[in-house]
Parts: sequence; structure tokens; C-alpha cells
Amino acid sequence: GIANSKTMGKTATNARLKMMEVMIIPSVLYNAKVYPVYTKEELSLLEKLQGKLLRELLEVPKTTPYFPLLFETGTLTVEAKLHYKKLMLYHHIINSDNDRIIKKIILNQMEELRPGTWYYGVRKLMMYYELTDKPEETVKSKWKKMVKMKIREFIENKIRQHCGSKGRTVLK
Repeated sequence: GIANSKTMGKTATNARLKMMEVMIIPSVLYNAKVYPVYTKEELSLLEKLQGKLLRELLEVPKTTPYFPLLFETGTLTVEAKLHYKKLMLYHHIINSDNDRIIKKIILNQMEELRPGTWYYGVRKLMMYYELTDKPEETVKSKWKKMVKMKIREFIENKIRQHCGSKGRTVLK
């Protein structure tokens, strides 16, 4: 109702997408970055929710395929958004004061490198996205830019592959 076409005219679609990116999805994902792992079922439910939101906000049929919608709107998958938030939180923790308990816990997890820990998940993400810079030696702005670029490139390729015949116009 807030971003309807009667009151906002041509900018309604952009306003709706912005509302989704700034308010709705962050509310749904609030504090999800602190979980060590996500199940496939949890990620699937979150992706379905984002797909439903996109279809409703864009007023397209319920049968509109999810990945072409992501590509056309420039929206990342929920999984990629969670990965980004987790990697940024890791940078923040590892560059924080040495007296912080959370930093001590992460440093301990780094030494032990046990599967299932939060740091183990972060390490897997860094390998997954081929992040070679050390976050403890990288300023926040550079780390943020690099992480965004790597995730965007990786996810865009993944989205292109999923589009297949359903997204003929978006394939290279």
C-alpha cells in the first residue's frame, strides 16, 4: 500500500524493491549471520519467501521463475546475503579489541578448526568465494568491496546457469 502506483507513479516498482532490500529481507534475516550452519530446508524456505515477495511486489504471475526474477532485478539470493553478512561480521570481530570475549572464542575456534563451529563455516565461505586477502590485514572498505564483488560475480554466474530456457533473454 505504501508504494502503490497511484501515489508513486513510475517509481513504485523501484520503491517496492528498495523496501524489500532495506526493510523486509533484513527483518527476516535478523541475526541469522550468527548461526554456524543453515540447513538446506531453511535456505529453501527463505528463498521461496523471497521469491513470493518479489512476485507480489512486482505484480507478476505466481508462476514466474525465481532465478530470472533475481537476475532482472539485480537481487542476490538469500543464501548470498547471509554469506555476505557473516563474512562482514567476521571481519568486524577479528579486527576488534583483543579483550572481547567473542574474539577470544573465534581465535580459539581458529586454533582448533572443528567442523560445526562458526569460524569453520566462515573459513568454508572464504574458500568457496576464493577470498584470498586476510581480513585481519584488510581495511573494512577494501574487505567489503572485495566480498561484495566476489559474491556478486559468483551468484550472477549461478543465477545465469539456473535461468536456462526459462530466462532466454538473460543468457550471454
